[in-house]
Amino acid sequence: RWGAGPIDLDAPSPIRFELLGTGLDRWRLSLVTHHVVLDGWSLSVLVEELLTLYGAAGDDGSLPPPADPRDHLAWLSRQDRAAAEEAWSGHFDGLPAPTVLVPAQDREDAPLPERLDIGLPPGLTADLTRMARRNGLTLNTVVQWAWGMLLAHWTGRDDVAFLGMSSGRSPEVPGAERMGAILVDTVPARLTLRP
Repeated sequence: RWGAGPIDLDAPSPIRFELLGTGLDRWRLSLVTHHVVLDGWSLSVLVEELLTLYGAAGDDGSLPPPADPRDHLAWLSRQDRAAAEEAWSGHFDGLPAPTVLVPAQDREDAPLPERLDIGLPPGLTADLTRMARRNGLTLNTVVQWAWGMLLAHWTGRDDVAFLGMSSGRSPEVPGAERMGAILVDTVPARLTLRP
């Protein structure tokens, strides 16, 4: 099957599309790529552009001109690295130790980690979204707060740190919101409880 197998990152275009016929006049488009090629934000840009092209019968004049990822790199190179390092190091002043949820297990008979997916009921998600907006927050901020609270409970600590994700797109870079580039960044977060 054409869409099977690993993505070849050395290929000129390490992304695959496959149009699958599922019945009379019914089709599904399969898109396969590696996360190093597209982050979640870029994927939504790509899908939006594909739908625009489809609606315009393939006329690429219906798309805005592409933003140049080199603009983002130029903006990044102008940032004050020393000030950023100072800000981040100060952010973790007083943190007693790394937040370790599960101690390292070097034994051969250590149990393998398991994955558990639990979806929230749509009504609860809507309630959380309304609560976040009412308080001037994003739903992501509420979810990160909840994760920090769980980490604090599970570790018995009132000061925890964990990693979050950022789109990496600066509003200072023209067209950043339209860039189809991997700009995602891992950002440390800290939650200090004050009962």
